Amino acid sequence: MSNTIRIKGSCQNKNLIILIDSCSNHSFIDEHVVKEIKTAIKRTIVLAETMANSNVMRCNVLCLKFICK
Repeated sequence: MSNTIRIKGSCQNKNLIILIDSCSNHSFIDEHVVKEIKTAIKRTIVLAETMANSNVMRCNVLCLKFICK
């Protein structure tokens, strides 16, 4: 069973809602947030992750040095 925690955070003075899923292997960030905070990214092979609701999320970008507080 998945347990999701919702917390408030910030990055570069932008308020964020952060979802932490105890059963997830990876973390994801909305592409609009990545563009706003202008964090460094690196293209990768496509990663597919099945979410708790059985939807599959695909991603081919890694955020480098992303830190939230």
